[in-house]
Amino acid sequence: LHPRLAHADTTRQRVSIDIDLDAGVDIERIASTHHAVNIERAGRRARVSLRREHVPPDRDFELAWSPAVHGEPEAVVFRERTAAGEHLLLMFMPPQSDVRLSAPREVIFVVDTSGSMGGQSIEQARAALLTGLETLTPADRFAVIQFNSVHEALFEAPVPATDLNLAQARRYVRALRATGGTEMLPALNAAFAMPTSRAHLRQIVFITDGAVGNEDQLIRAVRERLGNARLFTVGIGSAPNGHLMRRIAQMGRGTFTFIGSTDEVDRRMSALLHKLTRPVLTDLELHWPAGTTVEHAPAQMTDLYAGEPVVIAARLQGEARGILTVSGRSDGVWTRQISLGTVAARPGVATLWARQRIADLMDSRADGVSSEIIRNQVLPLALEYQLVSNYTSLVAVDRTPARPEGTPLDARRVANTTPHGLNWPDAGYPSTATPAGWQLALGALLLLLALCLLRVERRALRTRT
Repeated sequence: LHPRLAHADTTRQRVSIDIDLDAGVDIERIASTHHAVNIERAGRRARVSLRREHVPPDRDFELAWSPAVHGEPEAVVFRERTAAGEHLLLMFMPPQSDVRLSAPREVIFVVDTSGSMGGQSIEQARAALLTGLETLTPADRFAVIQFNSVHEALFEAPVPATDLNLAQARRYVRALRATGGTEMLPALNAAFAMPTSRAHLRQIVFITDGAVGNEDQLIRAVRERLGNARLFTVGIGSAPNGHLMRRIAQMGRGTFTFIGSTDEVDRRMSALLHKLTRPVLTDLELHWPAGTTVEHAPAQMTDLYAGEPVVIAARLQGEARGILTVSGRSDGVWTRQISLGTVAARPGVATLWARQRIADLMDSRADGVSSEIIRNQVLPLALEYQLVSNYTSLVAVDRTPARPEGTPLDARRVANTTPHGLNWPDAGYPSTATPAGWQLALGALLLLLALCLLRVERRALRTRT
């Protein structure tokens, strides 16, 4: 997938997008979730462009496509050779499966109700939770936790999905309101700390706009406390922290779902809950030819679920040759062999590997790796592959004259585009991780009280004199 920005005018704040999609297999469906697009197909490839010449950058552009995979999971590999080595991109795509998970589930819904979820986001979150509750069976157990400045659990432990418990949960969900700060970590720890059941498969569904800054603490909590559970994240609204949501879902051996519109809630949540009951392959492993030195990115492979591919990049020292064996578990042991000598070459594979590898290295901060060690590993990678990172940046200099010679400079403010669907005020920011509004009101009240006391003291002084 190679998107190219054809235009980016900072004064008008408009962008246009042109995409050349090579899936490696036949494509069954292509759709743009939030924007009208033109689609031109040519064999296994497709050209996608925006129908309007320019659109405002007020939401994510999302292109969804599904491969024509039926029966057995499909494995596709691309390669790119550079001076740094051989780079491979592996995609494991599941068929459309209707086989449900035999074990009962224990689903813990954790929902963000902070001030940054105001507007459509909280409406989407309530609708997502109600949809999730509807999919539970009598054999399942569930719990609901909400968080803003504090967190609150509807039940102290997961309860059976009876009609009475579900009715209580629906009333609780409909009353959710967006207010306060964003304290995500205590709510996540509360979900991890709930009593477990050996008879149930625990799945944690985390619904948030992701407007937080303590990413390292969240990543550490997932790594240390997840146990045998699976973590599935749901990004709500037009501007979620997609990077954080994807990373912790990946570490939690789950998936990330993005819901950018209230029109998508039912479809996306139904697809997610359908997916949670239908793992196609678990315990995926790669067996490389003997003597091959490989660096995977991401380092940990997730399970393969219906409707959700697993993508992993790798860098090999030397030429890729021999047979790569992929194994996993379904009803039995599943294996697939791929001849590395016949893999198609595509540009961009090396960049994808480097970007994932840098993300893994940055996440090692959560394991206590020092900033100096991380910098010494990330900086050479970012420079070699020409990527933006915490330690590198790109600078563009436009030397084209923008005004007639002799015309004085004119400074003016250019307003930022508000994310689509959010009811942010004309000035200022939404309530989120700090109680700034409350502190401002308290400060004004204290100043008024001080002025009153000063006036009383001056009157008493004049009376005495």
